Amino acid sequence: MKQWNSRHADDGLVIGSVHTPPEFVFEKDYDNVVEATKLNALDWTMAQDNDFVTWRCYRNRFWPAKYLIDKDGVAGTPNLAKAVTARQRT
Repeated sequence: MKQWNSRHADDGLVIGSVHTPPEFVFEKDYDNVVEATKLNALDWTMAQDNDFVTWRCYRNRFWPAKYLIDKDGVAGTPNLAKAVTARQRT
């Protein structure tokens, strides 16, 4: 995600992350998520979803998942994002 952000932010790419599901109890605490975001230098919007609302809306089946959403708000499948990531590595 950091590479995508650094390479394509000037082209209009906007990254947003949703922190869900909290794997450990301390991850449910908002301040801990903010601190981890700073420590990992994640400089894009991060949402916290302890109740799996976003997870269920996207009918997510695995973690982590990456979704590409176009400028009109149409979301592609997570497999498409996975394919783009794999292609960038080659």
